[in-house]
Amino acid sequence: MLQNSIYVLLNYHIWVNVMGIVIPVYKIDDVEFVKKVLAIKGEALKLGKQLIDAKELVVRPLRPADFGLAVNEWTFSVSAGENTIVSTTLDDKTLVVVYGIYNLSTSPATTEVIFGTTAKVVEDVYVEDMYLYDVKATLLDEPVVFQPGSSPLIKIIAKDANTAEKVAFLGFVIEPAGRRIGSSG
Repeated sequence: MLQNSIYVLLNYHIWVNVMGIVIPVYKIDDVEFVKKVLAIKGEALKLGKQLIDAKELVVRPLRPADFGLAVNEWTFSVSAGENTIVSTTLDDKTLVVVYGIYNLSTSPATTEVIFGTTAKVVEDVYVEDMYLYDVKATLLDEPVVFQPGSSPLIKIIAKDANTAEKVAFLGFVIEPAGRRIGSSG
């Protein structure tokens, strides 16, 4: 089992490995950030136990493939205006919880991220202000939950075209144990 540990990487950014989830921490007072992420993880697991019929569930980090992306990488080609970057249907044993957004693009074009389903908008997040800081990431006020069998739809509004927009999502996947190699709880 993975233990909690701290990593120091380039540019003095600190990353904390908490129960198998690597979380970026940039200042000493970001302990609250870690506490919030752990609370979200706990709530996600509780919800998963209510919604997914399985003997044992695992919680693991969200990956691009979980949203049906052919290349397991958070990189998109976008044009100025509205762009659909995720449109998929989750199976009936998968719960996805998104709690944050980050952008690793050299020249970010994304100004807004819209989370929803084919039926309705769930959350609309203006992100351009996160580019004012060294860390191009933000936590959502409330996590976005995509329930088993739902059809996640994520759109971004871009101010310019970019063939390598690296908008990514911080989140968890809750699913039955043993479904994927590398699943960790």
